[in-house]
Amino acid sequence: MPEGQGQTGTRAGETAVEPAGNSGPADAGPGDGWRRLNLRMLGVHLKWLVPPAASLGAYALWTGGDLQVASLYKLAMVSVAFVAVTGYEMVQLLTTRFRLTGEVFELRKGLVLRRHRSIRRERVRRVDLTAGPAQQLFALVVVRVGTGSGSHGKDHEVKLSALAKRDALALQAELLAGADASAENSARGTAEDGTIAALRWSWIRYAPLTMWGGLAIVGIVALATRVADWFGLTLDGVFDWLARFFREASPAQVILSFGGVFAVLSALSSLLLFCEQWWRYRFEVEGRYTYRVRRGLVTTRRIAIDRRRIRGVEVTQPLPLRLFGAGRVEVIATGLGSSDDDYTGMQVVTPAVPRGEADRIAGAIAEQSPSPTATTPLRSHPRAALRCRLLRSVAAALVPAVALAVLGWTVAPDVLPAAGIVAVAGVLIAVLLGVDAYRALGHEVSGDYLVTRYGTLRRHTVALRRDGVIGWRISRSPGQRLAGLVTVSAVTAAGKGGAYHVRDVGFPDGLAFAGEAVPGLLAPFVVGEQAPEPEPEAR
Repeated sequence: MPEGQGQTGTRAGETAVEPAGNSGPADAGPGDGWRRLNLRMLGVHLKWLVPPAASLGAYALWTGGDLQVASLYKLAMVSVAFVAVTGYEMVQLLTTRFRLTGEVFELRKGLVLRRHRSIRRERVRRVDLTAGPAQQLFALVVVRVGTGSGSHGKDHEVKLSALAKRDALALQAELLAGADASAENSARGTAEDGTIAALRWSWIRYAPLTMWGGLAIVGIVALATRVADWFGLTLDGVFDWLARFFREASPAQVILSFGGVFAVLSALSSLLLFCEQWWRYRFEVEGRYTYRVRRGLVTTRRIAIDRRRIRGVEVTQPLPLRLFGAGRVEVIATGLGSSDDDYTGMQVVTPAVPRGEADRIAGAIAEQSPSPTATTPLRSHPRAALRCRLLRSVAAALVPAVALAVLGWTVAPDVLPAAGIVAVAGVLIAVLLGVDAYRALGHEVSGDYLVTRYGTLRRHTVALRRDGVIGWRISRSPGQRLAGLVTVSAVTAAGKGGAYHVRDVGFPDGLAFAGEAVPGLLAPFVVGEQAPEPEPEAR
């Protein structure tokens, strides 16, 4: 579409840039359906002054009110930047208008460079509501309306950063109702409103099994160090105490002391993160076409997922969760986000839950009983897959041992015994992980779904709708060629990666599985009884 027209096209979302003299938001009259953003958003921008002000207050308490001139200069610079950003946001707030008509959702904004965006209502795939601490303080909500068809950044997402909560909920209901009204009559799913899952506080026991608590501790320490450096505070006393402790304590005391403190703090931070992310969690069906996930304490989030866009379900189990019989449920759907971060935040529909509960929820999403992720007996893979995994894992485990050995032979002979210990321990762990990775392999066709499982450090059990497969990708590494193996990937428009893999399966078995799962899709690329050398991708 040429620039400057600002009209609705046939694509999911269009952007037009209008010269300053053309009609724009300021020209929209009150009677033509255009609405404004909430001016309370200006108060939200005060949050940018909180970190420097809090840091200055802490510094004043630390030094007894003896403030350095350099620190005041830095605070003044931050304040100037805050005023500039607030001025820019004020212009955006005052010039932004949006409206919802019978066919399109439109947004206009800008003073000098004016933009007009529109999304056809039947192409709306998600309407998500989020509210951080500052938004909650001013009773505001951020609304994101998207089609999920953009491939770069947020080309097909419209963001309204300042709506009152009541207005945001009403807009979300209008947009989703419009999408439902334009749906095809043959759309599957007629479930009535109901709760699929709700928060159980017994699930909090799985929170310390994630790595997020440890990462949070590292982040807090790094931030505290940075703030101290910003104000010119010295931490020489802390470093001197640590150096003295390392000199006087035995290695066992150092490991137990720091390991114990880190484990306790990591567990506590994991519990706090669980409460913040999953407070008042509910996963439910609303109407005929909508799944809704509600969660959050400090930052609240309401995610609406169009059931017609779901192409499958996945149960993921990082190794610590799997050892304790738990996992998370993720949906495989189109239109959940235009970037990897957005998609990851929206695809996960449960916290870590017991595996039986995860399979029950997955079965409800798949609308198949029993759940395809739980009871489907999977076909085993050839023994050659075990040999490949053992070779790869042992080779990776020997790398640090070889590095230590080279270091010992050339520079420090004292580390040679450590190289032997690392080699023995690494090989034992590698063999265990390789065997476990082989035992995880499996695939099968179950009703409307093809099921594949793989992974050891992070195990994936994927049930993908057969009618959601749009192509097959056949790939073989040099090692797979020697072993007679192949990786068959089901290509789909849904999901973050766009393909789900059946790893290290026999070449004939892999092609036969693809033909059974989606009859006729791969057939034009297979000649006679003998399959030719596979192309990178067959569509």
